[in-house]
Amino acid sequence: MAIKGKEKAENKTEYQIKVIRAKDFTKDGEPTAISIDLVVNGVTLYNCWYRTYEDRKNAGDEIGFIGFPSRKGNDGKYYNYAYFDYRPYMDEIEKQIMDFLTNNPKKG
Repeated sequence: MAIKGKEKAENKTEYQIKVIRAKDFTKDGEPTAISIDLVVNGVTLYNCWYRTYEDRKNAGDEIGFIGFPSRKGNDGKYYNYAYFDYRPYMDEIEKQIMDFLTNNPKKG
């Protein structure tokens, strides 16, 4: 029996996410990137990067993106060695990042 069209299985994994470190790299008053460490279900992911970019579909809107830790392969390309589907949790992660930066100002 042939199956017409494959449906993607729903991800039923629930994640407990906590931002334990955030460092803002700001140049000329414009945020460029924020280095973060996350604890996801008890596993710490060090050296992730949070960035925003302009949404191509809705001009003026910004979308958050998390870059995960990676290593350079023999072919010269970079490959993530840790990843989880963070998109359903993006609002929560962004809130935790901003709370962390607000409560832990730069020492200068």
